[in-house]
Amino acid sequence: MPAARPREQREVEHKFRVHGLFRLPDLTDVVAAVEPRGTAELSSTYYDTSDLRLARESIALRRRTGGYDDGWHLKLPVSAATPGVRDEIHLPLDAGSDGGPPDPLVGYVRALVRRKPVVPVAALRTERTTYVLRDENGAQVAELVDDSVQVIGADGEVSARFRELE
Repeated sequence: MPAARPREQREVEHKFRVHGLFRLPDLTDVVAAVEPRGTAELSSTYYDTSDLRLARESIALRRRTGGYDDGWHLKLPVSAATPGVRDEIHLPLDAGSDGGPPDPLVGYVRALVRRKPVVPVAALRTERTTYVLRDENGAQVAELVDDSVQVIGADGEVSARFRELE
């Protein structure tokens, strides 16, 4: 079976922390329509070196299940001058080797991780509600997600919670 080819895309994302009781305002003052897309349960494991070399460079390597984009994701910042703009490289779930991240994704960050093993460093469970924002012609202008996140500790228990809009 041939190896999966990475799928690349550029994303622009902005994240905003909100409190647990926050309610979305009526967004039709700024867009023509808000289309609810439902809620999904996501489970993500983030990988890095034990000394967090990737995180220090604003790089994320994760394996996520649930939602429309199951798989391995490597998010690389485009430049320090454009925060929130990242290139994302995506591979399917079965691309990982021995339960770890796929070699092609680790290859992109080899200069940073060097010989350090890339291991699980964080696990999150997310309840994600998605909305598509449309202009007066019906074209999608943005996607808004409302995430309620649980950080899962090494013991499998919830160690922290937060909520953010993206």
